[in-house]
Amino acid sequence: VFVSDLRHFLDMPDNAPTPAKRLGLQLMAIVRAATARPAGSGARSALGCIRRPGRRPCEGFVVVFRRTNGEIAWSCDACGDEGVIHGWEGSPGDVSGLDDGYAEGDPVTVVIARELFDVVRGVLLLDDACELLIARAEGSRAGVVLTGRTSAFEELVEYIASEANAESDRRRMRLLDEACAAIEAALVGE
Repeated sequence: VFVSDLRHFLDMPDNAPTPAKRLGLQLMAIVRAATARPAGSGARSALGCIRRPGRRPCEGFVVVFRRTNGEIAWSCDACGDEGVIHGWEGSPGDVSGLDDGYAEGDPVTVVIARELFDVVRGVLLLDDACELLIARAEGSRAGVVLTGRTSAFEELVEYIASEANAESDRRRMRLLDEACAAIEAALVGE
């Protein structure tokens, strides 16, 4: 069990080793996924495992559980890697204070490919409803399942499109455009 204090991964110097930075980002994402849910609950998040057993990327999803004692427990549903995170309260990954109650419309469920979700997770500017939509995403065999209200999805499409328009990397721009198209198609199909 990997026991970590998130405060040790905040404000790392620029010359910190890349694996440490990668681990810090993964722990921050785990905190985001866990704090988007109430204390005492858990779920299979849409976060992919970062382990490489046998030098091959693990295909598992990270299961998160926000304990009532303030710990965040996590484990990979494929390789069994697991850990506990302390010191996350008030960190940039803590989304427990966000409120998406203003989102309007019918409840909608959208399934997108993992690759598209990974690029959507990197969109920098999102409102509270979109942040929680991404943080609460769950992994499944069919892809990544996003659940929220219609207005939150409409806003998410606008944020993704805006980022795609400003993107200079052609591959990332194409993936952002594909994510917009997939979400819009799912909304039309609802």
